[in-house]
Amino acid sequence: MSRPIRFLSILFADLACFLIVGALPDGATGQSNNDGVVSWSVVVPEDTPKESELYIAGNIPALGRWRPDDVRLQRNEDGRYTAKLRLPIGTELEYKFTLGSWERVEKSSRGTEIPNRRWKVDGDALIEVEIQSWARPSASWSSTSSGNLLWQQFASRMLNSTRRVTVWLPPALKESNANRFPVVYLLDGQNIFEADRAAFGQEWRADEAAYQLAQTGKSAILVAIDNSPARIDEYTAVPHTLNDSQAGGRADEYLRFLCDELKPWIDHQYPTRPGPEHTTLVGSSLGGLLVLHALSTRGDVFGNGIAMSPSLFWGDDAAVRDANTWSPPSQTKSPMRLWIDMGTREGKSEGSSRRLVDKVLEIESILRSRGGDRLLIRMIIADGAEHNEVAWSQRLPDALRFAVFGEEKSP
Repeated sequence: MSRPIRFLSILFADLACFLIVGALPDGATGQSNNDGVVSWSVVVPEDTPKESELYIAGNIPALGRWRPDDVRLQRNEDGRYTAKLRLPIGTELEYKFTLGSWERVEKSSRGTEIPNRRWKVDGDALIEVEIQSWARPSASWSSTSSGNLLWQQFASRMLNSTRRVTVWLPPALKESNANRFPVVYLLDGQNIFEADRAAFGQEWRADEAAYQLAQTGKSAILVAIDNSPARIDEYTAVPHTLNDSQAGGRADEYLRFLCDELKPWIDHQYPTRPGPEHTTLVGSSLGGLLVLHALSTRGDVFGNGIAMSPSLFWGDDAAVRDANTWSPPSQTKSPMRLWIDMGTREGKSEGSSRRLVDKVLEIESILRSRGGDRLLIRMIIADGAEHNEVAWSQRLPDALRFAVFGEEKSP
């Protein structure tokens, strides 16, 4: 028997993939002990236009694989919208409601992003939903109006903790279920999309950059992973004396989380191009250091990297020493691409800034000699640029063009 359930808690879990039978007529029930009928009854805000059509977009084929205008609900005389699906027991759903586009996705009562709705099928169920508000299209693009930000708490067994993961989906995803996209993983995820979450109130504007690229036919899925209090340890491969104490050395553990937990889930949930030649890791400062380490040790997963202002001093120049023994993976289909940069005002003095530039030029030279034709490098020395999010956001569009799409120069 169906049971009414108020959908309140929205959390995150690993996705399982199952074939879906599809929508059922009113009154239908599961046809075997292995199925359950999931029904939705949705109340929309009072200011929703009367002629609006409501859609559900989610992670499985029966929910359109995140296409925002593919699976339409039925509007009843009482103004509610309803739908039914027969699904195998154990199916885990992630979804949101839209008015037909990501520009009109559901929002909180304050107009802010909400995490994906979630449901695990364990029998017949009625899910009652009251949508609080809709995103409002604007004449000028903002961080939530030209793509959809989906986020959830990812539970990592390897790190024994949870991390907020935010996914930006390109507009082209709604055009065809056959579209598959390269994926860009971005470290320090709270600084990537929204200024009010950024550590210093400045975001990378990665969604704006990705949207502009999408307008030229270059679309990618962005995955931003929030850092944690263990950031220093997790982004560095070797220990280093910092403020009279040892820190660092857990980069390999963190990379196992990225490569063996998070990436398989992303590839399962979203229409990705999973090969290393289509997978890029982006980071700055200690995150840039992790990018270099990832390309040298996990080139089987990350075929491209963007290392902005890497902290090459760490471990008494350990990354520079390691570069002398590195060789690019030979099994990948195309050469590895590395964007590496440094601003000319990143140090505490003119002399220290000059040393930072010299060090990044040194590692570039070593990597070029080691990589040969299996490594393509784009080196940028940004005149006057400091060590902060504003500088990195300004370089990001060109970095994405090169590392993700193979463009040598911006148009």
